[in-house]
Amino acid sequence: MAKQKWTTEQTDAISSRGSDLLVSAAAGAGKMAVLVERIIRSITDPVKPADIDRLLVVTFTNAAAAEMRERIGLALVAELEKFPEADYLRRQLTRLGSASIMTLHAFCLDVLRQYYYCIDLDPAFKMCNDAETVLLQDQALEKVFEELYTEGEEHFLMLADMYGGSRDDRKLAEIVLKLYKYARSHPRPRRWLQQAVEEFAAFGPDYFEQSPWITEIKQYLHTQLQGCREKISLAALLAKESQGLAGYAAVLEADGLCIEDMLGALHRNWLCLAAAFDEKLAGALPRIKGEYDEAAKEKVQQLRREVKKLLGKLKNDFFTRSGQEWQEDARRLVPTIQALVTLVNTFTDEYAALKTAKGLLDFSDLEHKCLEILRGEDAGESLAAADLSRRYTEIMVDEYQDINEVQETILALIAQPGAAC
Repeated sequence: MAKQKWTTEQTDAISSRGSDLLVSAAAGAGKMAVLVERIIRSITDPVKPADIDRLLVVTFTNAAAAEMRERIGLALVAELEKFPEADYLRRQLTRLGSASIMTLHAFCLDVLRQYYYCIDLDPAFKMCNDAETVLLQDQALEKVFEELYTEGEEHFLMLADMYGGSRDDRKLAEIVLKLYKYARSHPRPRRWLQQAVEEFAAFGPDYFEQSPWITEIKQYLHTQLQGCREKISLAALLAKESQGLAGYAAVLEADGLCIEDMLGALHRNWLCLAAAFDEKLAGALPRIKGEYDEAAKEKVQQLRREVKKLLGKLKNDFFTRSGQEWQEDARRLVPTIQALVTLVNTFTDEYAALKTAKGLLDFSDLEHKCLEILRGEDAGESLAAADLSRRYTEIMVDEYQDINEVQETILALIAQPGAAC
């Protein structure tokens, strides 16, 4: 078999040691092959070899974990064929079956099985399947809604009326579940929910420009405007290189400058940004005389139409109201958002009670109870976290971009300095 040839970037990802490392690559770029090679080089390092069972390799799916384990096994067998007297390699192959190559949920489950006593968790717990999860969530929602309707709770009735009324609560139920699931992706769900309320309440003139909402909007606008800039640049290049379209150059250049002004305004205040979006692209493209490339002409016009349509949508979505109007809207929404947060917390408690009564945990519980074990009582590193940190000399995460804040916090609590990849 021909020896694998690695690019400079891949070689750096394989060989780098002593610091946290994040590797970004497109699908099909060979990330798993790089990760396998890094593992093999770690356990065959002539100076400081690592034992395979002292590496934590986190994958996104069980299938990926199985594939990773198989690839590592094949690579170890290949090394043994080259060095048949290497007992160390033979030991690594023997330990491969018990190595921590798994999904993060599987890792959390192992932590709970080993350290359940740290949080007084019943070790006989079982995992909810998908059907049980849906059933228990529906039961919790039904009970909470029924009790709040019976009590005539004012803020709940306001929400129910806003999202369908007593005849059909499905939309409100969907909102509660979505917000519950999103909040659970944060290490402290209730704190995150309450902070959302407080951010709306603080939505005054001074807060407006620095608010996370405006930051998110500006990031979104930046992405969209970059796309517009690329399309106009492509249109300008087509016009320049195609027969008979040189007359488009001035208009497309003006379009590009207009978009650059919008991008520049993202670094100024909201008023300046709104003013930049008030500026329209240059006038219509001039009529072309003489011979020209019909396909190129249509493509240039199509690209410009797409840009104009998107810029119009962005203006309608974000700049038809003043900053003052946004602030007033936010303040009016505070009671509604607080009512929704209270409803989510009430549902959370009821859903948790139903699971506890049946001795069940769902996947989100795995993460949060694992985090509870690793944090300890003082929200610092626990003895369990210290134990796991000593056990794993390196942590490698496949598809790191897909992990949430809870999962990232779990890994951070057990990672030795410079051990994350």
